[in-house]
Amino acid sequence: MMYRYLILFACLLAAVLSYVVGINEGIILFVGVGMIFEAIFWLKLLKPQH
Repeated sequence: MMYRYLILFACLLAAVLSYVVGINEGIILFVGVGMIFEAIFWLKLLKPQH
């Protein structure tokens, strides 16, 4: 159960860092990576627990 929250936190942190780098450096690749990590975060968060 704890691993689920660690993975969620890691995905959220990766998304935020990717957005920051992408916006500051103007690199669209990092913004895209941030969007992917954010999507993973929300999909894992909203996934029903067994």
